[in-house]
Amino acid sequence: MEKNGLLCTAGRFSDYRQSDNINTSKGEFQVWQNRYSRPFISPRRRQMLNMKMPNFNKNSGLTMNCIILDDDPMGQSTIADYIEHVPYLTLIDKCSTAFDAYDVLHNHKIDIIFLDTQLPGISGIDFIKSLDDKPMIIFTTVFKEYALEAFNLNAMDYLLKPISFDRFLKATNKAYEYFSLKSLKLKASGKPKEANTASEFILVKADYKTIKINLNDILYVEGLKDYIKIFTVGSDKPIITLNSLKRMQENLPTDRFARVHKSFIISLNHIKVINKTQVVIGKNYIPIGESYKDFFISEMENKRLML
Repeated sequence: MEKNGLLCTAGRFSDYRQSDNINTSKGEFQVWQNRYSRPFISPRRRQMLNMKMPNFNKNSGLTMNCIILDDDPMGQSTIADYIEHVPYLTLIDKCSTAFDAYDVLHNHKIDIIFLDTQLPGISGIDFIKSLDDKPMIIFTTVFKEYALEAFNLNAMDYLLKPISFDRFLKATNKAYEYFSLKSLKLKASGKPKEANTASEFILVKADYKTIKINLNDILYVEGLKDYIKIFTVGSDKPIITLNSLKRMQENLPTDRFARVHKSFIISLNHIKVINKTQVVIGKNYIPIGESYKDFFISEMENKRLML
């Protein structure tokens, strides 16, 4: 909401309760909450803010793909609304956990993450440290004490909640100018834009925490009804997580893993023996399903494995 030319965010509810004479009974409070809990930018205010944006040509296609990683719904909503008003930002997804964010990063080219410092099972700082290919980072948090560590990780900016749109725009303008300059240098050098290479690990939720698993350590994955078991090198106990085998397959590189059965995905690097009905990985015999056999055997022949 705008009053006297100022942008009003969720942190200023109390300024308007009495003036609007709103009865905060259960039903009417919800109406009031919906009205004031989302940032509103008037056309006049938007025009003023557009003057602060860097030069942007919609036809150039130079936009930044971004995600929000924050377990607070209000925090997600605020940043998502701000992104809608910035033409060079494209919101790909909103994530509440590091696991969800990893899925998005694995399947999309992400240029910038709006990241909270406190997440379920892992801190935002540790999440960034775990990434091999790091996008630009803008922290959005209520905690001041992580600022130094954030900038040591080359964060683009560190925004303290509640965040005004002006402050948000200042941070994204800085990111966009850096992004534009980098793109121009790549174009001038004649080098293609770097592809979004797959990470060398996955993050899974198990035992009420987030676990990092290196792809090289995965032997095979067994699918149950609503869960999967991930068997790794040097461990007799599998990692059990709530997931589907189909989703797991989508997150594993096809040149290193193969679906050989409706209930099994195997690591090609750890195969010891292959015959017409099963694969031997370590001391384990994995069945080859009839519907997967022809494709799997063909793939192995293409890789010049001795069958």
